[in-house]
This record gives sequence, C-alpha cells and structure tokens, in this order.
Amino acid sequence: MQDKDLRANKVGMIYKLPDGGSVEALKDVSFELETGRILALLGPSGCGKTTLLNILAGFLAPTSGEATLDNKRIQGPGQDRGMVFQQGALFEWLSVAENVGFGLNMNTDPGEKVMRFLRNTLINVAYVVVSLIVMAIMVSLVSAIIVNTPIARMPLINNLAAVYIIALIISLAILRFLIPPIRDWMRANLKTAKEKESRAIVDGYLDTVGLGGFGDKAVYELSGGMQQRVALARCLANDPDVILMDEPLGALDALTREKMQGLILKLWKETGKTIILVTHSVEEALFLGDRLFVMAPRPGRIEREYDLPFAEQGLVVNPRELKTSPEFIEKREEILSLIWEMEEEIMGSRGEVL
Repeated sequence: MQDKDLRANKVGMIYKLPDGGSVEALKDVSFELETGRILALLGPSGCGKTTLLNILAGFLAPTSGEATLDNKRIQGPGQDRGMVFQQGALFEWLSVAENVGFGLNMNTDPGEKVMRFLRNTLINVAYVVVSLIVMAIMVSLVSAIIVNTPIARMPLINNLAAVYIIALIISLAILRFLIPPIRDWMRANLKTAKEKESRAIVDGYLDTVGLGGFGDKAVYELSGGMQQRVALARCLANDPDVILMDEPLGALDALTREKMQGLILKLWKETGKTIILVTHSVEEALFLGDRLFVMAPRPGRIEREYDLPFAEQGLVVNPRELKTSPEFIEKREEILSLIWEMEEEIMGSRGEVL
C-alpha cells in the first residue's frame, strides 16, 4: 500500500514585522499523521493552528523544517490536498454544481479545453442566429396583427415606423421568456464526454452531502449550512488525499453545527480521507478528532497529544448521549483546564478571575 502519511519535521515559522521585529508563530512542530486519521488542532488564539494548516496546505513556506506528504516535500498547493474555509469561499456567480465541479473543469487537458471552446462558440453563435430568426418572425407576425386591427387607426400607430417599433418591443418581451430555455437546452445537451463524466461526479457528491437536486441553484439561495456542504462537496470532488479544514463550522448556528459534525464523521468513514480540522471548540475537537493536538502559544508548539475513541463512537452512538457521557465530560474538563492555564499565562494574570 502506498504511503500517504503526512509528516511535519521540526516545522518553524517566523513572521517579520514592518518595524524590523519578528513573531515566532511556530517552533519545532513535529508529528506523523497516518493515512485515514482525523486530527483536531485546538488551542488558544495565537498558538499557530491556522499557520500550521496553511503550511500543510502549501500556502506558506516554513522558515525552518519541512512538511511532507507521501514522502514528498510540500512546496505549494496541490491536488493531493483540499481546503475547506470557514466561510465556504464559493463563487457567487456560479451555480452550486459549477462550484462543486470547478476544480474538475480546471484539471483538463488542452484538447478538452479546445473542444469546450468550440462548443461554447457554437452555442453562442446559434443563440444569436436563433434569436435573430425568432425576432424577425415575431416582428412580421406582430406587425401584421397590428396593421389588420383597429389599433392601427390610432394617431400614434398610423405610420409604419411606429408599427415596427411596437412590434419590436413586443417581440423582445416574448423572446425574454422563449430564448433562455432554448439556450439552457443547448448547454445541457451539447456537452463533451468529459463534461458529462464531471457532472456525474458532481451530482454524486451533492447526493453524498445531502444536496441532491440543488445543482442548478444559485449559491445565494442556500443557507450557511448548505453552503458549507457545497464547499465540502467541492473539496471531495477533487479527490484529495488530505482534507484541511480551517474552522469550517465556526459561523454556523448550534443545531446546524451539530448536524455538520455528524456529516464530517460520516464522510471521514465513507471516504477514508485524512482530515485535519482547526477549531476553537473543545467539545467539537473531542467529538471529531480521533487524534487531538492541544497547542500552546508563544511560540506555537504541540503541548499535549491525545488519541481519542469518541470519533469512532460518534458514528454509532447518539451525539448528545456521547457528549454527556462521564468519559467525554472528564476529558473535556481536563483540556479546558489546560487551555485556561495557557490563557492566564498569556494575559499575565495567573490565578485571577477574568
């Protein structure tokens, strides 16, 4: 079996400041994450969680050490890693299906791109030709109707130019409702084999995240939770080895957030993907992570590691029962106390009530 493990070897990151100073965001972060694990990164603000995630995504280059995937050094973004952001980062001008299939459409060979260009050119030319033909027919028909009715004897209508202007306005109004269905039919049926294959993949992942039938909807028509499902489907459609999530549920209400937690566990188990999740919620980190790193700040580092059973249990046990179990509560309080001590140290007020 091919080694798809993710490794960090003494990763460090120092940010240079405009005044000549610097901030050490990460120092000597090392770990190995086996394929198919789900890792939660937790810690107080400023502990380097997002910086570490961005290094693993290839958005940032570490100032020391290295991160590798499949024994290859991560030197930039790649198709083997997918990112899910807190706000979805969807394209508002594209439909749901077009958002999910964006990566698939970009990852095409030159011949396929030429075929799509020719297809789109054909559709546009045909659209213009059909529009002109229909408009000419409609103007002739409407003009004939107007000329042969009492309305033609009205003062403003009693000349040929006025008749054609009125006919043109009526024709444009009719075309507004007649042409779009024709254009949509052409786009739906004049597809290359690759596009049909991509659409089948897109529809499959939309079904997986519970959005079957929403492919042609606009993004703005969806709720926040549904948009995050679109972002998940878009990531899955590219078939990455590792899925990176930067607080993907942070902007959702409590009920939607809990439903999305269940969906993430379901996708993790069904796909076998390696997932790394950044969160500020201790409960969420415990529930989703079968491995958990609690990070400490200044400089950012892994303070404590946990191997947890709750992610596996969450697939078969009611989430509310699991989160109120004595074992879950005990571990939650232990980690909360650890993070609270870090926060007190940061604020310089150890032992004080904030």
